[in-house]
Parts: sequence; structure tokens; C-alpha cells
Amino acid sequence: MANTNILQELDQDFDTAEEWLLYYPERLKLYYQDLNYISGGTAAVPEVFVQTGPGDIVLHRVVSLSELDKTEKWLITVEMVQDMLGPKKKLFLDLRRKAADRKKTVNGREVWRSYVQKQFADEMARQYNGVPEKFWLSDQSLSAWWKNIVELMRLVALKRGCF
Repeated sequence: MANTNILQELDQDFDTAEEWLLYYPERLKLYYQDLNYISGGTAAVPEVFVQTGPGDIVLHRVVSLSELDKTEKWLITVEMVQDMLGPKKKLFLDLRRKAADRKKTVNGREVWRSYVQKQFADEMARQYNGVPEKFWLSDQSLSAWWKNIVELMRLVALKRGCF
């Protein structure tokens, strides 16, 4: 029973790491908006304030600072992982982010895969003056690359205390 809970937690950690990798650009933007609000630079109410409801503004700012610290830790972790990747995997990650919201499946195949395969092959062919077929990633390679990147993210996040 305890092993099942640990396995579920590991799966959840993987999913969390995956979300941070995929939505890093949006979360970075929100982070700076929230930081700007806390420092008094804007009238827009950050997401964390909406979650806590109306009340004491000082309490809201304390809660926001705590949330911002967690967010900052995750953002730095994503940046560290990005810096560890080679050029091909950085391109792959960028394309995977662009396809993040393509969650549908067609004939049992996730739509993001086709997008990433084509864009990756085209971009690599452009960079190296080759033909796209030479740079085509198989489904197995797509899965392995994505799993390896997310697993690296999960391990770095675990080491940095993000979970």
C-alpha cells in the first residue's frame, strides 16, 4: 500500500515537472506581473490574490510572497534544465512548448507529435542545409527525448526542494 502511494507521488511529480517545462514562458510572465503588483507597480490583481479571496491586503502580500518564492524556485529550475540541454533538445523543447495545447488524439496518436516531428525536421534541415527526412524523429525518439527531459527536470526539482 505504501509503495502504491510512493508510485502515485512519483507520477504526480513527473506531471508537475512536465507542466513547468511546458508552460514556463507563461508562468514567467505571470511571475513578473505578480512581482510588479507586490512591489506596488500595478493595479492588476495577481492570480494568487484571486485564490485567497478578499481580506487583509498585508496577508495577501505575505501569501503572495510565499507563492512567488515557490514560483521563482521552479522557474530557476526550468532555466537550469534548459541550460543542460544540447541544441537539438532545446529546439525539441521549444517546439514541444508550442504544441503544448495540442492534446487531441487522431487515430490514437497525440497531435503534438506530428507537429513536433515536422517542425523539428524542417528546422534542422534549414540549419544544416539538408533534407527534412534526414532529421525525422521516430515516435520512439520523441517519447524517449520527452521522457528524458521531464525526468531530468523532476530530478533537478527534487534536488532543489521544489516538491
